[in-house]
Amino acid sequence: MEEKPLLVITTCHHGKKNDGGIISVQEGSYFSFPACGRLHQATRDKYEVDPVWTAEQVYLEKMRERAAKARSARFGSKHEQA
Repeated sequence: MEEKPLLVITTCHHGKKNDGGIISVQEGSYFSFPACGRLHQATRDKYEVDPVWTAEQVYLEKMRERAAKARSARFGSKHEQA
């Protein structure tokens, strides 16, 4: 199951600036902030993927690969697909 990305919320699609509180939300989530007051849904067509989230996903994938190699070296090839 692929994790939904965090999207950066700096300006809503109505053009109102984010005046604090949330910085990014998970794709598909609903949010609001005081400057606009309306409910919005975080979608990639309106908001950019958070670059910090993307960098974290790359790091986590490297750590998963390392863990798989360590399991394989320690327990043999039966744990490679774990």
